[in-house]
Amino acid sequence: MQALVPEYSESEQIGDYMQIVVNFGFVAMFGATCPSVTALCFLSSLPIKQLLAYKYSFARKRAIPRGAEGIGSWNSILRFVAYAGVTCTCYIVVFVYNIEAADTMRCTFLCFVISEHAAWPAKQLHHLVSC
Repeated sequence: MQALVPEYSESEQIGDYMQIVVNFGFVAMFGATCPSVTALCFLSSLPIKQLLAYKYSFARKRAIPRGAEGIGSWNSILRFVAYAGVTCTCYIVVFVYNIEAADTMRCTFLCFVISEHAAWPAKQLHHLVSC
């Protein structure tokens, strides 16, 4: 049966990873704006995981086993999206929610820069702990 199904191509692999990265990007960048988006992304990823498992098991030829340490270049893409999420979240919180009742744009921008520079070390610490 495995010989009759088509091979799992590299373009399909890229498409599968892109779907996961886009889902993560929405949560990382816009989770502060609408926290319910995180629940929707979680609920939408459950059937996708099941469909991918079915595809890997029955609808495509099994890949030749190769050893790998991680997910390759996708790791740097996910790391970039995570750091962009920190910047985007700080921007949304400061400029859109207007938590600081600033009289001038200069004061608001300064609040954004300070919050971003305070959040980046926390993200870097999280990266170091998770490795």
